[in-house]
Amino acid sequence: MKTYYETLEISQNASINEIKKAYKKLALKYHPDVNKATDANEKFIEINEAYEFLSDTNKRKIYDDLISSNNQNQENVNQDFEKWKKQAKEKAEKYSKTEYNNFKENIIDKITEVYKTTKKGAKFGCGIYFGLSFIGASILGIYKYIEYIIQLFKGEKDFSIFKILWIIMILFIGLLGYLACKNTLKK
Repeated sequence: MKTYYETLEISQNASINEIKKAYKKLALKYHPDVNKATDANEKFIEINEAYEFLSDTNKRKIYDDLISSNNQNQENVNQDFEKWKKQAKEKAEKYSKTEYNNFKENIIDKITEVYKTTKKGAKFGCGIYFGLSFIGASILGIYKYIEYIIQLFKGEKDFSIFKILWIIMILFIGLLGYLACKNTLKK
C-alpha cells in the first residue's frame, strides 16, 4: 500500500512548506479538468487525502505512528484515523468536481497566501525587535557619551580617542536600528 508521503513524492521528514509545495504542484498537475488521463481523478483524490493528513500536525503524528507499526490490519486502526480518512476523501472528491480555476484560486492560492503571510509576519517581528534593540543600545550610548563629556570637563577623565570611537559606533548601531524599524514599518 502506498503511503501518503509517497503519494506527495516527499520524504517522511518533510517540512510543512515542502508538503504544501508538493501538494500544490501535484494537485494542479492531476486536477481532472487539466489532466485527461484515466486515473487522474483517482490520483487527484489520493493527493488531496494525503495533504489533508500530512498538513495537520496531529493527524500526521497519528498517521506516522500507524505506518511505523506496519499495521496492515484495518480493524485495529484508530477510529479517529478512519473518520479523518473518510472526511479527507469526501473533501478530495468535492475538490475533484470543482472547476480548475476555482480550485486554483480558492484552495491552492489560499495555502500559498497563508505561508506568505506567516513569513511576512515573522520578518516584521524580527525587524521591529532588532530595530528597537539597536535604538535602545544607541540611547545607552548617548547617555554614556553625555556622562563621558561631563566627566571630561570636570577633569575626572582623560581624553581617549577609543572612547569617542566606541560612542560613535554605538550611535551608528542606533542609526541601523532606526533604519531597520523604518524599513520594516514601510513594508
